[in-house]
Amino acid sequence: MQDALKTDFGLSARWLESASNDTHENAVFSAPLLLRANIHTIVLVTNVTHMARSRREFEARGMTVIPAGIGYRAQTPLTWFDWLPSAEAYDHSSFTLHEYLGLIWQAILLPKASAS
Repeated sequence: MQDALKTDFGLSARWLESASNDTHENAVFSAPLLLRANIHTIVLVTNVTHMARSRREFEARGMTVIPAGIGYRAQTPLTWFDWLPSAEAYDHSSFTLHEYLGLIWQAILLPKASAS
């Protein structure tokens, strides 16, 4: 984000969080930083596939989230070739499975995290 702000707009980010390794940690570290600055609403920019999980992480920490998903895919008419196995289809399947497993894991752990 800092690089894009500097390169594209000549601006510097006011708040930087650089300690996180994943979405969960990003919410854990960013939310208190922003709440201390009286920032309660964020525009959450992430891949649309991650949005449900990411949004829940930030909302569990008291943030109001305006989702700004990226990575939408154009809908094209299906052909018979779309039903054949392919590396691209495997990649999309594993990516989606990873997100669903993340949502299940989050459902188990997040209520405990938000209670702290």
